[in-house]
Amino acid sequence: MGLMQNFVTVTIVDNKGQSAVSNTTQVDIEHVKLMLTSEYVTLVGMTIKKEAVDVDGRGNVTFYGTQMNRNGDFLTR
Repeated sequence: MGLMQNFVTVTIVDNKGQSAVSNTTQVDIEHVKLMLTSEYVTLVGMTIKKEAVDVDGRGNVTFYGTQMNRNGDFLTR
């Protein structure tokens, strides 16, 4: 069993506004489990209020929501 089997590709997408903004990276499975139960998800410095989750056939996880700024306010575009 290889080390990469303990990691999945995770993407967060701010699905509000004119164009979607997203970040993608590899995340260990224990953190993904926490992300799945959390109201807010942070990845590569971007935080969204989670509204939907999609898992594709390869196990890649995508979280959709509204991006928050550092003060906890929703970003507007």
